[in-house]
Amino acid sequence: LKRIQQEIGTTFIYVTHDQGEAMTMSDSIAVMNNGRIEQIGTPRDIYDRPATRFVAGFIGNANIYRVEVEGTDGDTVRVALGGPAFEVPRQPGLAKGEAHVAIRYERVKVGEAAAGLPVRLEGQVRDVIFTGSAVQYVLSVPSGPLEMIAEAPYEGGEPLKNAGETVDLGWDLSAPRIFAEV
Repeated sequence: LKRIQQEIGTTFIYVTHDQGEAMTMSDSIAVMNNGRIEQIGTPRDIYDRPATRFVAGFIGNANIYRVEVEGTDGDTVRVALGGPAFEVPRQPGLAKGEAHVAIRYERVKVGEAAAGLPVRLEGQVRDVIFTGSAVQYVLSVPSGPLEMIAEAPYEGGEPLKNAGETVDLGWDLSAPRIFAEV
């Protein structure tokens, strides 16, 4: 369809519920929720910079948590996720109080990949899920307490970690997105 559209040189409007199909077929996407447009943008914009908590959860896989905004400092905001607190990039309209933060599965690094990252926690691997092209690690973070999922590309061989192991996990400051809506 994309090749035909390019050959014809006309605009197509393609309606789908399949997020992967929308990401691969589109130059621009409108994400709708209950008949209301939540965000319009390129596939990359919608994936990397979701405008709302709904978009973050609808397109791709994300860990989404309720957090307490403790304060702001220039371009960052300090949030508390149960026990652990960390910095996230500041978003417009954000004030002290409750908010939500989203971190994509693949942005959470596990084990040695977490070394040197600005946000680090300790967790226990509860489950290892092989999905073909990736391995998902279901992690229990007792300092939260919360459950987090990390995803690493599958490159053959055994998984990086096994169920029951205690691991470091972390992410870069650009990984989380924060949303004022509660």
